Parts: sequence; structure tokens; C-alpha cells
Amino acid sequence: MNTSTTVYTSNITTSNTTGQFSNGELVFQSNGTANVFTGIVLDPHSTILTVNSQANVLYLTNTTIYQQNSTANIASGTVTGVSVNSTSNTISIYISNTVGSFSNTANIVGTTTSNVVVSRSLQKVLISSVIKPYSATGSFIIGESISSNGMTGTIVEAVESTAFINVTSGTISTDTLITGATSGASATVANVTQTLPSNSDYIYQYTKTLSINKPSGTFTAGETVYQKKATANTSNTLLFSNTSYARVVSANTTKIVIDNEIGGIITNQIVYGASSNASAKVLQIKSTTIAKGLIVSNASSNLIVSNVTGSFVSGRHVYNNNYLANIASITLTSNTIPASNVLTAINNITIKKVSGTPNTSLQLKGNTSSTNCTIVSSTQERY
Repeated sequence: MNTSTTVYTSNITTSNTTGQFSNGELVFQSNGTANVFTGIVLDPHSTILTVNSQANVLYLTNTTIYQQNSTANIASGTVTGVSVNSTSNTISIYISNTVGSFSNTANIVGTTTSNVVVSRSLQKVLISSVIKPYSATGSFIIGESISSNGMTGTIVEAVESTAFINVTSGTISTDTLITGATSGASATVANVTQTLPSNSDYIYQYTKTLSINKPSGTFTAGETVYQKKATANTSNTLLFSNTSYARVVSANTTKIVIDNEIGGIITNQIVYGASSNASAKVLQIKSTTIAKGLIVSNASSNLIVSNVTGSFVSGRHVYNNNYLANIASITLTSNTIPASNVLTAINNITIKKVSGTPNTSLQLKGNTSSTNCTIVSSTQERY
């Protein structure tokens, strides 16, 4: 005869928590002579804070949020998400890895915006032809200084007929000639794309995973990889023969993870390693957004970003349509919600393999962490 046992979990709302239970820890309630309730921690403390819309705050995910009294933090955790309820005019803040117990009687402090300082915001310049191209490159030299009608700058990156220029003074204009200080090459500017994003625009950072086939050689982290035209640049109408390039984050024999992409790497073409001399055919491409944020203030070298998901990384490009910049540094902005705007604080813990019934009059204690708390309410369901 086959027998089976139904296993339940208890979802417990707690208060007055000291410390933090551990995943897999045995917890119990005792009446002094015997345990009346036992279980194993399936999901340690998490919290849902509800604040009224007067707070008008969206805390950044993956940052620390906390409450404190006059002497110490009484609760802390990691923000995993924020949602706005326009009907009830409330904001819900979801917190994991809660230590202690959040309440509606103390201020909440967290991180609301990222101050993203960019080392360069690049002008995207389309050229119509190259005059007196440099013999070694058939065009300009990446990294050289350029000038045009009072404008000075540097060619930072380039693919085909598009140059990305860091302007240090003046303005690039269409139908003018830009000249390279080292190469001596010149080109007519056909179009200049406005690069500064607007408030309420989103900016992104991403990586791409290239699935490759039968690589020749070994790609190395940190090197530049590129794709190029099948034939050499002989018409002098192209800035460079490279059609795209990027930086290698990591690589093995089947995949290359890249960032700082320019021009757009495509499938069914060969990708080359600039320093390793490795090469491989790109079979598939998967893009992953690692950070996204809403611009609430912008300047040529400084962006204030809110509603951030993921984590922006210094030294990596940030994109928005035609905007391209390289992040130099990132600082975070702290914000306090007063206790008067905190409506509710629900602290939860999920326990599996339960025996007995949770009791609101007894302390729930951890067997190894020395954590204890008061049970406010509980629900039970099949696991």
C-alpha cells in the first residue's frame, strides 16, 4: 500500500523581530515544557511597506533601505521592487533579506536617484567623403584631435561613414570640413545627430552574448572585437572599413559576452579579436539589459537618473537612441520618508515542514541564529 504525507507551509506575519532567521534554519515555539510549533525556514524575512503618494518616492532596486531610531537601525533590507497604485494613491515597496522589523512609526531612508557623471557625450557625425586619407588607415586615425571652424574635439570611435566625436570646444555643423591633426585627412560633415537625451527619456546599459562557431584562436577579456567589410576600403567614402566593434567582457569556445558596442554586430559574419587575432563566425546574438533608468535632469556631463532597474557600471557605455556616452562615476542620492507617510509595514517569513499551529502568544525562536519574533498572523497552504 502506498502512503503519502501532505506537507504544508505557514506564511507568517511577524513583528518585534531581533536579527534575521537563516534559510533552512529550524524554528520553534515552546510553552515551557514542549515545542507546540516547529518548522524549517523556506524564505527568510521579507517586507512590504505601503506609503501614501505624498511620499512621491521610488526607491532604487538592489539598494539598502532602513529605519532607525535615535541610536541605531531598527530594520534594514534590500529593495526588490516598487509599484504605484494610482487608485489608492499609494506606493508599495518590496524588501528582501529583512533584518529586524519595519514599522509605520519610524522614518524610512533609502536611495532614490543615481547621479551619473559621464566622461564624454559623443556627437554622432555622418561624413560624405574623405579627402587626403591617412595611408595606414585609408581615413582618419581613431584617437586623433580634429578641428573645424573653431570647433575642436577627438575622434573617439568610428564605423563605416559614422564618427563618434568628443567635442571639447565649439560646435560641429553640417556642410563644414573636419580635419585630423595627425592624419591630415579631411571630411565633409553630412549630418550631426543631437546626442543629449531629454528629461523623461530612459537610458540603458546592456551586454550581448554572441554564440560562435569553430573559433580560430582564443578571445580575451578586455580586448576589442570587430566586424569588417568583406572588401577593403578603396572608395575613400567610408570613414573606416570596420562595420562594428565592441569590448569583450568574457569569452570561451562557444560564447563571447560583449559591451560598449558600436555599429551593431550581426549574425553570419566573422568577428575578429584586435589583440588576440582570434576569429569566429557569429551564429546567434542575445541582448541583456543590465541597467535602465529614467532621466529627471540632464547636462552635457551629468545625468540624474531615477526609477533605476539593475545597476549602472562605471567605464561602460550608456545609450539612448542616438545618445552615446561613457560613464565616469556614479553616486547615489539618499531620501527620507517621514513616519507620517508610512501607512503599513508587513514583515513576513515562510516556514515549511510545519508541525503544530503557530501561536500568537508565544515567541517564535531560531534554533541556531538566536533570532526571535512575535507572530501577528499566519496562513497555511500545501507545499
